[in-house]
Amino acid sequence: MKITFVGQENFPVLGIYGHQRQGRVQALAESLSDSGHTVTAIFSAAKHKRALNRYKGIRLISRRLPLFYFLRHLWRKQPDAVHMHGWKFAGLVWLAALISPLTTFVWTIDDLPNHISVLKWFILLQAKYVCDVITTPQRSLQYLLLHDYGIAATYIPDGYAPAPIPLILPRTLGLRKNQYVVALTDSPEHIRWLAKAYRHFKTRKPLVVLTPSSTEVSGRLLKNYPFIRVIQQHGERLERSLIQQAAFVIVADTGHTPTDRLLAAMDAGKLVIAPPYPLYEEVLGVSAQFIELGDSQELIHMLEVFMRLLHTRVVNLRAMLRAHNHFTWERVVPDYLTAYRCRVAEPVALDSIVPIAR
Repeated sequence: MKITFVGQENFPVLGIYGHQRQGRVQALAESLSDSGHTVTAIFSAAKHKRALNRYKGIRLISRRLPLFYFLRHLWRKQPDAVHMHGWKFAGLVWLAALISPLTTFVWTIDDLPNHISVLKWFILLQAKYVCDVITTPQRSLQYLLLHDYGIAATYIPDGYAPAPIPLILPRTLGLRKNQYVVALTDSPEHIRWLAKAYRHFKTRKPLVVLTPSSTEVSGRLLKNYPFIRVIQQHGERLERSLIQQAAFVIVADTGHTPTDRLLAAMDAGKLVIAPPYPLYEEVLGVSAQFIELGDSQELIHMLEVFMRLLHTRVVNLRAMLRAHNHFTWERVVPDYLTAYRCRVAEPVALDSIVPIAR
């Protein structure tokens, strides 16, 4: 099959995580190319520089006007499937369908804005009738699309791949492996809530808080809770290294932690505490403990249970099995390949010409 990806910002992704969209496209493109499919990725060039022309058998088209080159590619190549990401390319799906009527158009919706403008409402409406398949990596978003917009989307979760490069040892930051706790949060209020519960145990084990650089953490908070280590200007490799070598992980935000952070903890067999938001529940399943944000008594109780396991180094086997069985790209790629083939007839075996063994 000839498969084209459009809508991603960069390719290949430099780093371990990358943007959710870019990581998905790279993993799918590499797997499909290895299987013998002809894969093309069209994306916008950074400033005036052009990227590679080839990457692991994948043809790369990097131009300053990717929409124009996308339409020209459709006219010349007539691919079997086009996988679109983002709203910009989905807005031209009607024109793309006229240029290449036999192509299967697949659109993956990663998220919906808080306010749907008239233009985006029109894009959703035309995609509902023009796109052959609409997919989403979240069940909560799948329900929202069906309930609010009448769009029947297919749920296909994002996959997970092991780190391609070695992890950074925590001793470079003055930490000991399995002797610190990682907290993922985006709010000073939640950091204070975690600190008050953590202080209850009078432990010297650091509480490493990974938070966005936009989060304002006051010096008074750090002075009152000296066991807190706030890391804001962290790279993706460092973040994953800290998560996978921590004693356990606490998620304390309002549903903004990317799934690859959760899967990194699950792949390493870490115990996880998280709030009961739909995205976290569908990824973590029964492998984590869920508590409401702000419930101090429940948090102290869970920390007390987990603190007893620090020296035993218990491995969360349920989390590891769930990550490996449900969220690996080896399992996810066939689901997308089925979507790409929705207009391609399956080959029929010519049994009549197979010689009979004697």
